[in-house]
Parts: sequence; structure tokens; C-alpha cells
Amino acid sequence: MSLNLNSESTVTGSDGKTYKVTQTVTEVVTATAPSEPVVTEPPPATEPAPIAVSGTPPLIYEDARFNANVSAPSTTVQRGSSIQGKSITDTGHTASIILLGNNSVNRCRIRSREGIRVASGGEFVITDTYVEVNGTGRDHADGLQTYAPGSRGKIIARNSTFKCGLDASTAGFFIADNWTGGSELENVVFLGGPFGLRAHSDTGGDLHVSLKNVSFVGPFKYKPFLLSGENGTKLIIDRWENVCMATISNGQLVKGAQIPRPF
Repeated sequence: MSLNLNSESTVTGSDGKTYKVTQTVTEVVTATAPSEPVVTEPPPATEPAPIAVSGTPPLIYEDARFNANVSAPSTTVQRGSSIQGKSITDTGHTASIILLGNNSVNRCRIRSREGIRVASGGEFVITDTYVEVNGTGRDHADGLQTYAPGSRGKIIARNSTFKCGLDASTAGFFIADNWTGGSELENVVFLGGPFGLRAHSDTGGDLHVSLKNVSFVGPFKYKPFLLSGENGTKLIIDRWENVCMATISNGQLVKGAQIPRPF
């Protein structure tokens, strides 16, 4: 696009006369389209990374992770409290550790006639722990047992081992007696027992179980696990991933055949 710009001025010539002078300036203007505003897209939202469960379960009472543990008698853990870094061989009147609700057990080892008793509702988290029970006489020893009829809760066990003798025992992990809710097991080893794992829903409601990277090491007097719904309720398997038979060779866990999901 061209623009003509006119201007007038008066000048006096050498002859003494006055003259009017008109000047025209042509300016070429190039029009440009207005630029679009630059919009910076926000980075795409990312899902939070899952919490990884690292490490391996302790396979023996003498595992090095327990070297700094302190010996303790049988202990009742009050609601909302935790127990950590203890070595317990005392069974006490009921069990080596009694949990009264919303408790955590971390880096503990137990070798006694009765391991952990869940005696209330709430959430219970057990990590990096070794439990070995051997009953005598008329015992029915359990690595972990729930006994709080009518209570509901959730038991989470990670990087832990439950070893159970074949006689005067029930199971490495026993959820029954109308304790309902759920249980999540990850990187858990069951060593021997009449059963490694027993879980049964009851009149209080359905029971959810989740198993990931769970290994059963025999011998078992009956079979590795027994899961059932009782009294009109359901036992619901939410997850069954990398559940297998296994052996221990030179102190290492060797995984064997995968166990198919039972139902």
C-alpha cells in the first residue's frame, strides 16, 4: 500500500520574487497480518509413580537385617502405636505380639509358640518381619491369627515370612472367627505348616484378599492354602499375581511352578 504525503512551503528566489513550492513524498507501507498470540500448552499430567516394594523377605531368624534388634518380652501394642526392631521368643499368655488396632510391625522377628494376634479392627501393616511358630501339646499355633469376632479391618503384609510347624499348628496366616475386611500380601513367603494361608469370610461380611509375589515353600501337612466363604458371605480374590510354589536353595528363594487362581 502507497501513501502520498503532500507539503507546501514558500521560498524567495534570487530575483526577489516569492514562489510557492509543493512537495509530494510517496511512502510505501507494507501491511502485515497481526501475529497470533503464542500459547504454551501445559505439560501433560502424569500419574503418580506407584510405591515400589523392594527387597526380599527374611528367610531365617538370623537374617542380617535383624542384627540391631533389641530383645523384648511378649508385647501388647496399643491402638495407634507401632513396634519396630524387636526380637521376641516369649509367647506370653496369648501371643508374642498382640495388636489392638491401627498398628504397624516393622523389622521384627519372632520365634515362639504363637506369633502375632490381631485382636481388634483397624489397619495393620507388617513389613520386613520374620515369624516362626512351633506349637506343643494342644496348641494350635499360628504365625498370624485374627481373633476379634465382629471386627473389620485390613491387614497388609510386605517383605515378610511366616513359618509354621506341621504339628500343634493351624497356619502361617489365619483369618477367621468372623474377622472380616481385607488382606493384602506382597513379597510374602509361607514356610510349612498344615496350611501356609487360611482365610475365611464369615457372618460379619465378605473378605477381600490380594496376593502378589507370594511364595509357598513346603512341606505342608494338608495343602499350601485354604480360602473359602462361610455363612452366606464371599471370599473375594482381588489380585492373584505371581503366586507360586518355591524352594530354598543355599539361602535363596527359588520360585517354581505358578499356582493358578483357585476361583
